[in-house]
Amino acid sequence: MKEIEIILKPEKMDITIDRINRFWIEEEDAKGVSTENIMGYGNQKGNVRLYRGVVEGSNMLLKCKLDIVVPDDQVDRIIEIVSDTCREGKYGDGKIFIQDCEEAYRIRTGESGDDAL
Repeated sequence: MKEIEIILKPEKMDITIDRINRFWIEEEDAKGVSTENIMGYGNQKGNVRLYRGVVEGSNMLLKCKLDIVVPDDQVDRIIEIVSDTCREGKYGDGKIFIQDCEEAYRIRTGESGDDAL
């Protein structure tokens, strides 16, 4: 299993989740997505301006974070979906981070591993 963390523009969140869900429907393999609003910056800086000699604003930009845990065989397809949906070729398009997930447990049923997803 892999945990996929996706940082993207807020306006891309709904369509990205929709396309991931369509993939899962095609695979007959429903999963879930956790979302979070975050602030941050990288190469794309925030909005600052100089007004009457005073710097106003913040380097921080609003972003969204999606967290998904999927079986290993779905990772490449999720990366492809997110990249195709979010890529505009500009700073701030986002990032995808992938980590190993040792184990998952569904509290309600006691299922573990891929069955808990």
